[in-house]
Amino acid sequence: RNVDNSVYCYGCGYPGFIKSKCPKCSPKKDGAHVNAIQVFTCFTLPVALLDIEVYEATGTVCADTGASQSVGGELMFNFLQKRGQKFIEIDLAVCLADGQQSTSTAIKTTVPITVHGRTFHTDLIFLPHAKGNRTLLGVDFLRQSGIVMDMHNNFWYFGDKPNCRIPFAKDIPLPTNNNPVEINRSSCPTNSITSDDPVQSNLVVPETNNLCLRDHPPVASTPYRLSPKKKELLRTEIDKLLANDVIEECESPFAAPVVLVPKLNGDIRLCIDYRKLNAITIPDKYPLPLMDTLLHDAKSTAFMSTLNLKTGYHQIEVNPNDKDKTAFVCPFDIARPLSNLTKKNVVWKWSEQEQQAFQILKQRLVTPPVLRQVDPKPFIIRTDASGYALGAVLLQGDSPADERPIEYVSRLLSSAEKNYSTTEREALAVVWALDKFRGYIEGADIIVASDHQPLKWLMTLSSPTGRYYWTGMRKYIADYVKNCAECIRYEAANQKPAGLLQTPVPAQRSESIAIDLFGPLPETSEGMKWIFIVEDCTTKWVELFPLKQATAK
Repeated sequence: RNVDNSVYCYGCGYPGFIKSKCPKCSPKKDGAHVNAIQVFTCFTLPVALLDIEVYEATGTVCADTGASQSVGGELMFNFLQKRGQKFIEIDLAVCLADGQQSTSTAIKTTVPITVHGRTFHTDLIFLPHAKGNRTLLGVDFLRQSGIVMDMHNNFWYFGDKPNCRIPFAKDIPLPTNNNPVEINRSSCPTNSITSDDPVQSNLVVPETNNLCLRDHPPVASTPYRLSPKKKELLRTEIDKLLANDVIEECESPFAAPVVLVPKLNGDIRLCIDYRKLNAITIPDKYPLPLMDTLLHDAKSTAFMSTLNLKTGYHQIEVNPNDKDKTAFVCPFDIARPLSNLTKKNVVWKWSEQEQQAFQILKQRLVTPPVLRQVDPKPFIIRTDASGYALGAVLLQGDSPADERPIEYVSRLLSSAEKNYSTTEREALAVVWALDKFRGYIEGADIIVASDHQPLKWLMTLSSPTGRYYWTGMRKYIADYVKNCAECIRYEAANQKPAGLLQTPVPAQRSESIAIDLFGPLPETSEGMKWIFIVEDCTTKWVELFPLKQATAK
């Protein structure tokens, strides 16, 4: 109020209204209706608990199929308020679980909620008079995320991945005035690093990482092949790192391939294969302290704490002079510079790079062989084998008349493989084709077509490798040997194998004899020049026979 008791808006000076009621500064109220909301207080023990992540802060919430809308708890409200989240007021009609209905003013906001690697932008309603309540994810969130809950077996899963079952989180009581609890990742969300700020804005290590290389030319590798699904995951991760200013596009003589490593929770971790770079890098020498010394120094320590950093390797900045050495290459085609121009918030730019990519793309589209681009459809693999070579083709199409090739492969048989039987060569062609086309077919439905009927047993293999292999082969061999009568009667000797020279033990005279020739000697009057020696190896008896010539005649 001014001196004359007139009311003006504190934000814009509009007369007759305070700031919270000002039509120019405050947003208009939205109407919302909630069919049923059950407020779990800190004294309840809900079962369907999910671990979530909001702005890279973690916490535990309750999935409530009895609430049509998601409701934020007190801890969630305090966390968002400290973070500077914007809220809007709404008129809320509430129908509680006991049938009571009431209308009150509430506030609403939209937050990104991440569950098991998937992010969903969800509207949260906050009840102004609720204290100590837990955040509830209602039917709106469950329908949007596709989460299916199995209360009988105490787990949940996404509808498109029924085989990936995640158990419900364990419950930890919320803090109250009379019952404080320890602050941890389940009872209270932490906010060390937020997703709105770039990850490098709060570097933990102020020093930069220097790469000292030996006298060696730059090393570069071609990118590893990835299936279309993994390419999309890689593209999403690359865009996120670019947005957070962790990486940047560059032109460098160095190039390392990208590797996607699966995590235990089903997500993927983006890694770079720097083995060639490490081979020419002079390693730093940091002597580690002895464990005995550490234990001796920590004997008087009453409390110990641990610190875990999110994306810890992104917290250490690379020396600007060495950044080009860490360059990596992705398996994206030449059309990527052109596809970038179709994205939102991208400034249109047609330079020499885009023109060159456009010309190369046109030339390849009309140059034989004209192959088909990969579509999100099942793959067809046709294989064949001859007496000297293997061949396979990867196809896609809705019908046999619509089948178009994606890639052809062939190779000659080795000298050992040429000795395989017909069935073995046909099986080798299928196993080799599956490994060759792995970059396309991994995670997709495939149909293997062959003109050899006995190969149907390959359908039982989970991961075919080698010349002879089937699921449970080791157990089958062990059971067969245990029940084999000939194997049971045979007692294997535990002695070392005998050498090349064997000395037999004779059982009777003249069983083993030794013969030799001795000469030539001075000729006798009868013309004898040689002596033929015969020895009995058992009795050592020797017989001598004079010979004129040491020949077979």
